Amino acid sequence: MVDQIFFELARQVDWTEITRAFLCRLLSHHGYKIPADRDLSCRNLARLNGREEFLLRNEVHSWLEKAIYRDYAMTQEYRLAMIRLCMGELDSGATPLLTTSVREWLRGELRLISALKQALIFQKITRKNARHMIGSLTHWLRSCGKDGLVVVMDISRYTVSKPRGANADERLYYSISAVLDGHEVLRQFIDGTDELEGCLIVVLAAREFLTDYRRGINCYDALRLRIADEFMIRRVQIRLLH
Repeated sequence: MVDQIFFELARQVDWTEITRAFLCRLLSHHGYKIPADRDLSCRNLARLNGREEFLLRNEVHSWLEKAIYRDYAMTQEYRLAMIRLCMGELDSGATPLLTTSVREWLRGELRLISALKQALIFQKITRKNARHMIGSLTHWLRSCGKDGLVVVMDISRYTVSKPRGANADERLYYSISAVLDGHEVLRQFIDGTDELEGCLIVVLAAREFLTDYRRGINCYDALRLRIADEFMIRRVQIRLLH
């Protein structure tokens, strides 16, 4: 499911590092000095830049509103989550539990969505909104100074049927319905190519993916019809080379 893909991406993202990278870019853009220890609390920033703390805090919050909340390339929930992470860096001692809950929400580990009521986030990440969350993540990474995101998905287990009887084991196997769900996720990524900014998705498949009519590409026409031409072109090129 696409939501599980987003959760796995979120577990591998260093949210503290990219949040600080975004704040450093934002502060530098407005002419502020950045602390050498990257302590971006309002108190430390005010001391370093000779400002009153409460005035600096109000100013930075207004920048966050313009730079994040009004950036409509990201979903509203994602924008609110990033603002909360930024505010957690600016006022680390204010609401640490709320910042932790936002990270758990991004990773799919939050038990109760009510924990994010103060952050104005009222729905969990599901298969209905996860694809848009991935698009928001790729856009956000570039806003933080990153070049983009490379996602490598190995679907070689799709074509492996679960053995029965004495040969059964505890390795990962997919039912036919789960394989079809996986093919549909790939189809959606192909159709949404223009919506993903700075993102390369590499899919690794077993050779049986091309020949297995029960589990491979031929079992799902919606995906096969979108990539069959590329396969045919590649085969022509191979024949010409030989």
